[in-house]
Amino acid sequence: MRIDFAEIGPRDQGFLEDMLYEALFIPPGEARPPRSVLGLPEIARYAAGWGRPGDFGLIARSGEERLGAAWFRLFPGGGRGFGYIDEITPELSMAVRPDARGFGIGSSLLGGIVAAARERGFEKLSLSVDVRNPALRLYRRLGFEVAAEADQAYTMVKGLKAAAPGGTGRPSLEESVALAMDGGSDSRIVPFLPEIFQDAWELGAVADTVVDLVRRRARGRTRPRVLDLGCGKGAVTIKLARELGCRCLGLDAVEGFVASAEAKAEEAGVERLCRFEVADIRERIGVLGRFDVVVLGAIGPVLGDYRATLATLEPHLTDEGLVIVDDGYLPDDSAAAHPQVLKRGDLLRQIAAAGMRVVEEAPVPAEELKRLNTTLFRNLERRCAELAVRHPELKDVFEGYVRRQVEENAFLEGDVVCALLAIGRAAAGARPEAPERIGR
Repeated sequence: MRIDFAEIGPRDQGFLEDMLYEALFIPPGEARPPRSVLGLPEIARYAAGWGRPGDFGLIARSGEERLGAAWFRLFPGGGRGFGYIDEITPELSMAVRPDARGFGIGSSLLGGIVAAARERGFEKLSLSVDVRNPALRLYRRLGFEVAAEADQAYTMVKGLKAAAPGGTGRPSLEESVALAMDGGSDSRIVPFLPEIFQDAWELGAVADTVVDLVRRRARGRTRPRVLDLGCGKGAVTIKLARELGCRCLGLDAVEGFVASAEAKAEEAGVERLCRFEVADIRERIGVLGRFDVVVLGAIGPVLGDYRATLATLEPHLTDEGLVIVDDGYLPDDSAAAHPQVLKRGDLLRQIAAAGMRVVEEAPVPAEELKRLNTTLFRNLERRCAELAVRHPELKDVFEGYVRRQVEENAFLEGDVVCALLAIGRAAAGARPEAPERIGR
């Protein structure tokens, strides 16, 4: 089943009310209340008049069939929700149709809505949940913490902003890795990633395309210095070192991936040009020097949105340095939506806001993307099945991971344009130019 996500709009008011009714927790053995309960002020305020400032939500759908929704809204003035914290903290609601449960839709919706709240600048997200509701486990796994308890219900809060040094409040390293590897919010998958991906070498950016791009863009530079953030097993780094003599530093949070990269570098005879570290790039980046090329190999919003990421990386670029991003975007006229995939216009605006511009774009041909995804998924599915047999207590983790891969691949092979983007500094006073497009 292919699952897409779209932003809730005014035409979804009826479905939003359907999901609000499904979101009402009914303890086992108790009768479900009549639908007229939605008219009670304390219930109606969660969906009535959708579209006011601060409202945002996502709908999960398969084709034209809507399966579930997650949404948040602010409660200014006296209209407080059950999970009210303050007037600047939106409260989250979520429901999935009973016949659509068990496909990981709830986890995907929650991961998307948390990311959307963070991108919109909210510092916290709250919710109310009955202590007997099985969804409590999911909320805890996503990082929500109990802030108050009353009448057999928890008010839970998740911090969204990066914390000051020594503090908390941003996703853990394991959560960031799980999200980057399409694992949603379930960080229990992280220790098993090296085994799941043992059959693959290239885990992110298409290495040969990166090498070709650097070869043309680094003309005249002697042995360019390369920083590969989220280097995986080192395919990009090792090929750059072997073919162009680049001096490379690769960082990744998964120890097993780094061990594989070191072994591959030695096998390729470039161990003197390549250095790999197990590191949290959010911490390590601040003490690094300057590089001619910084590669971001499909690591997701680990450093924030495009504007925040480029602002973080800009001090670490040489004067003509490039950031090469393996990512995707939606055409501006696409009806599809995804919390982590921007429309092309929004993408370019964020890049421009960071004082940078796309100087070259190398789209990944659709047939090549499908071939890579098919090969990768076939091996991934087999390894997850093996792990489920050996770790039956985590069977839901492995099966959920496979389902999310199916959903993500289907979305990427739909409207999304997958491409390598070479991003450089915008000349002072220069007007934005259309990036050079290479390939199809």
